[in-house]
Amino acid sequence: GYYVVGTPTAAIAVFAVGVRDPVMWVWGGVGLAMACSSVSAVVLLVRHRFELSVRDAEDRLRRSESSSRRQQEEPFLSEDRSSIQDPLDPPPRRLRESKSS
Repeated sequence: GYYVVGTPTAAIAVFAVGVRDPVMWVWGGVGLAMACSSVSAVVLLVRHRFELSVRDAEDRLRRSESSSRRQQEEPFLSEDRSSIQDPLDPPPRRLRESKSS
């Protein structure tokens, strides 16, 4: 609203037309821009299908609940910590070979 309606309206009124009270026209352009933004927001809200948004949110919630249940059943780190590499250990041989070539 501001860049499409308000700024051009104020600029044309102040500079091109040369009105008597330019400050009033600048604020009038801002007011017109705010009115256009408000009208477009109301139109978008009226046309929005909230049922679809609610269904999407419910689906995301179900997916996140199932993934958290699955994660509780299969924890990220098992009790066997042999697969965790110590940062002070040298890298595995295959990594050393690929870095040198």
